[in-house]
This record gives sequence, structure tokens and C-alpha cells, in this order.
Amino acid sequence: MRKFGADGVVTGEYRFLGLYTQAAYTESITRIPVLRQKLNRVLEAAGLPDDSHDGKELIEILEGYPREELFEISAEQLTPIALGVLRLGERKQVRLFLRPDAYGRYMSCLMYLPRDRYNHPGAAARPGGLALRAGTGASVDYSAMVSNSALARLHVVVQGQPGKRMPPVDAATAAELQARVAAAVRSWDEDVLEEAERRLGAGRAARLAELVGAGIPETYKADVRAGSAVTDLARVCELRAEGQPFALHLTIRDGREWRLRVYRSDSSITLSRVLPQLQHMGLEVMDEHPYEFGGAFWVYDFTLRRVSERAAGAGPPARACGEFEAALTALWNEQAEDDGFNALVLDAGLSWRQVVLLRAYARYLRQAGPAVQPGLPASGAARQPADHPAAGAAVRVPLQPGQAGRRGRALPGLAEELRGLLDEVTSLDHDRILRAYLALVEATLRTSYYQVSESGDAAPYLVLKLAPESVGAVPAPRPKFEIFVLLAPAGGGPPALRRGRPGRPALVRTARRLPHRSARAGQGAGSQELRHRAVRREGRLRLQAAARCQRREAFAAEVLGCYRAFIAGLLDVTDNIAGDAVVPPPRVIPPRR
Repeated sequence: MRKFGADGVVTGEYRFLGLYTQAAYTESITRIPVLRQKLNRVLEAAGLPDDSHDGKELIEILEGYPREELFEISAEQLTPIALGVLRLGERKQVRLFLRPDAYGRYMSCLMYLPRDRYNHPGAAARPGGLALRAGTGASVDYSAMVSNSALARLHVVVQGQPGKRMPPVDAATAAELQARVAAAVRSWDEDVLEEAERRLGAGRAARLAELVGAGIPETYKADVRAGSAVTDLARVCELRAEGQPFALHLTIRDGREWRLRVYRSDSSITLSRVLPQLQHMGLEVMDEHPYEFGGAFWVYDFTLRRVSERAAGAGPPARACGEFEAALTALWNEQAEDDGFNALVLDAGLSWRQVVLLRAYARYLRQAGPAVQPGLPASGAARQPADHPAAGAAVRVPLQPGQAGRRGRALPGLAEELRGLLDEVTSLDHDRILRAYLALVEATLRTSYYQVSESGDAAPYLVLKLAPESVGAVPAPRPKFEIFVLLAPAGGGPPALRRGRPGRPALVRTARRLPHRSARAGQGAGSQELRHRAVRREGRLRLQAAARCQRREAFAAEVLGCYRAFIAGLLDVTDNIAGDAVVPPPRVIPPRR
């Protein structure tokens, strides 16, 4: 209480120190004179009779008001707060009322929020922390009241720094703080639904909510933000609408943080299958988070790290991501083989079909003789200057349809430039393998690599028509022409199919890593015929051994499919005769005259 002098000037204060009794907290405010006076002044300022409906509601609000706060607050400060709470009623809204202490020691924050939002963990701590940062206070005390009402009340008191007066909070800051509190107590499902309506529209957002339902795991809600969740769920919706079993999405941030999202709609995946595939592509898995959505679909989040210190390819990160996604998709669709060649997608910026072309050359070299050890073609290719412009041009110019006229002019210069680059290779084995690659490119007459449909789909095999007479890695006697067919793997090892001249067709279907030729220098055409018979007999024995472990019908279908692919590959690079004209197949180099 203030002490006034004879002239009416404040000369001091009377301060009464102590604690309120239990009756001060439990007694009705109508029976405590100080509080009854404040109640009457609030009813008078609001223009509400005490026996009216709104008057009784207002009295009920003040009866449940924090009692210590009710003793401290003035009637002028209490009136707008009480009317605001009265207007709020049972509406599930978030409201924040601030009252600074007259001496700047603390800030009183009265929050009303939907009861169901208060029940989830952190509902009290997050608004309190926001109030603490907004009021530049030192500590926070809070009390909560949860009743049968649709609203829960949270009273937060932000204590100021000792010896410092807390700065006042203007209306704009109070409105911003209320918006931040409303965002802090929102549920994850509400954030996702609002974000989905903003990005996808009300119709697609409703279908997305219907798809997910109550199957979202709590770990997913804790780990994934609403924006990323909408992206994930939208991709799953597209995946199921298209009837596809899986989808991939790779992101590269700052060139270091690699995140791979895998979406599955048919079944879950196991780490024992995925880890070797990613390692063959030059990536290490640092972390993995699986999320199962009620058995309807699965989302996997992989944190990856590059094994090589080289930049991802020669283009921007978006291109590297696209090539990686296409390569892993082809691998899971059994259009490509899982081996060390796949690292060239990121190390050299090649597409997965360009990697298949290099793998076909490697398969051919493996059959050239026992000197080519397993793993050398892949490791040698991984160290080649594939990002040099001459490396890609050396393959495209001689093989691409429409470039046949440039073959004689451009290829010698490109080959000479590449040989200069190969002089920098330090390993003798790698130098030998890379020069064999270059010799095979120069000896390639035709290929089915460019025979793709309008939608970009290619046949499940790759055909190379070669003139191996000029390839030193092929042991003598060398056939004048040879057609090599590489099938996409369908379990076991990839089939290697050959048709040479002279000699009869040979078909090898084996998972052995190093099927090589048995011919020696000086053998003639008759010996080569015997060699083809030996290869044919060896392959037949392997097929018979494999048949003991499989169903007869499935094995017969696989063998028939191999022969059909072999014959189809031969026809893809073979000329047709239309009348008196020789018509080459589409999208191959015409024969040299």
C-alpha cells in the first residue's frame, strides 16, 4: 500500500509479506471482498447483469481463474481477458492473453487450447519455451487445468532476469506469439492435412487421408516433417495408381548428404539384399529407417556416403540423382546385373544402359581366355577416363545410327586421343583391359544398343556384332565375324550367347564367373568346330545339373526363353532382302561396301 504525504505525494509503501491461506484459494470470489469488487467492476464494464446467462458464464470463468493472478490483476486488465474467454466458449481455438507485471519482474501468459492437443507429449513445454524466448526471461513456471470443457487452460509465468526489468510486449509481438503457440500445439496429422490441401488441393488431400488412415507409425511422425510426409504419401498414391511395385528418390545436399527414399507397395525389403547393391554402386549405408504403414506399403529412408572422393559424374547433382534412380530401378527390375560396373553410374556419369554396354564387352573379354581374371574388367573400367569427352565419343561415333559416315574420319583421331590418356594408367592389368576395350569398340560393326521403342524401352538383351580378327585379346584362330548376345539376368548368372563363323552356333548359360575359350594359337577351323561342340556340351551338362534343382517346367521355359532371345538378337542386327535390295534393320549402322 502506498504512503502519501500532506501534499499528496507518494512518500513510501507499506508491504505485507506472507502466504495466502487455503480459504483464499478455495473460497468463492463473491465472498472475498477484494475479488468481489473486481467481479462487480468487470460485470459493469461488460454491461452484463449477474443473473443473465452470459453474466453467469463470466462469473464461472472468474471463479476458475488462477487465484494468485486474480489477486494481482486490475479490473481494467481483467475485463478484456474475461470477455475474450467468454467469446471463445467451446470453440477449439488457441488464444493467448498476456499481462506484464507492474514492476517488470515477470510476464503472465494465459493460454487456452483444445484439450486433445494438450494431451500429446510436449504440449506444455513447447508453448512455455516460446513464451520464455519472447519475453526474454530466465525461467518458466506453469500450471494447467484440464476439465470436462473442450478447452484446456495453461498458465505460464515467465520470470525475468534478476535485477533487470522485462521489456513490454506490444500487440504485434503478442499476435505473433499466439500464432507460434497455435503452430506448436498443432498435431502432426493436422499439419499434414493442411499441407496436402495447400499443395495438392482438397480432392487429392482427401484421397491421401483415406489411403493412409490410421496406419501412420508414430516413429514416422516423430522423424518426418509434414512437408516431407506429403511428398512421400503423394508418391505412394501415384505408385499404387500406376500399379508399380516400388519407386526411388535420391537427394544430394551440399554434395555430401545423400538421402535415398524407397517406396514399396508390394512387399518389404531386406538389408541383406539392398546393401550389396548400393555398395556395388559406390555407396555406403550409414543409417536406415524403415516405416511400415499398416502392411499397406513401406517407406525406407537411407543415409548414404560416397566411397569414392570423386564428384558424382560430370554433370549437376540432379542428373546424378536421375541416373542413379534409373540404374537402381533397372537393377530391381532385373534389367541389369549387380556387379562392380554399376559404380560407373556415379563415378563416370554413365547411364545404366551404357554400363550394360561396357559389361557386354567385359563378358566377351572373359571368354577370350583365362588371362582375364574376374573383377579386372570392372575395376579397369572404373579407373578409365570415362568423363573425358573423347571416351564417350569413341563409343557413340562408330555405333550410333546416322554416324556411319563419320566413322572413318573421326574414329582414328578419337582412338589416338584415348591412347594418349591410357598412357597415364599405372596398372599393367588395367592398361591391358582398357586397351582391349578400345580394340573391341573399333571392332564392333553393329549393336542393338540404339534399338529402343518410342517409350524408351529396350529389349532384354544386348547384341554386339564384332570383327574379332583385329582384337589381340582374342586367341587365335579368330572368326571373321562373331555375334555376342548378353541377356538381362533372370536369376543366376547372366546368359552369354555367341554365334561365330566358321563353326556352329554356341549357347552358354552358366553362373560361372569365368567361362573362357579353350582354343590355342594355331588351331584351324576344324579345331574351332570341336571347340564349339565342347562349349555346347559343357553348357548342356551345366543345364542338366541345374535342372535337378528346379522344376522341369520352369527350367524348360528358361531354356526356351534363352534360345528365343538368342535368335531374336541375331535377327536384330541381320540384314533383310526385299526384292533385289538389301535392307538393314532399323537403327543400326548399314553394312560397309
